[in-house]
Formats: sequence, C-alpha cells, structure tokens
Amino acid sequence: MGSTLKVGLVGTGGIMRNAHMPGWKAAPGVEVVAVCDIDRARAEAFAKDFGVAADRVFTSADELVK
Repeated sequence: MGSTLKVGLVGTGGIMRNAHMPGWKAAPGVEVVAVCDIDRARAEAFAKDFGVAADRVFTSADELVK
C-alpha cells in the first residue's frame, strides 16, 4: 500500500538476466536498487541494461548489504 520493496540482487549472469530479473521488473511494488557480481564488468552491464544506478554496483555481497 504505497510502499516499495527495495531489492539488491547477487549474481548477474544468464539466469538472473533472462529469468529472475524479468520477474522482479514485473512485480508490482518492487524496485531493484543494487546488483552484485564477482565480475564487475558483467554487473555494470547488467545495471546499465536494467536501469540500476552505477554507484549501486558491487563485487561483494557484504558491500551490497551495507
């Protein structure tokens, strides 16, 4: 009811890109606000493709959670 669930995703490979992310994007009241992957370039490309801010890209899940 007016509130948004803000989500950080760990892993930006094919399954996330082609299966999970479309589900997150379609879910009402959900906003993906951060992504993490050990491959920084892949995480950056994913963020760009799905409208996640560049300063919300991480290579460590611990950093994403902070």
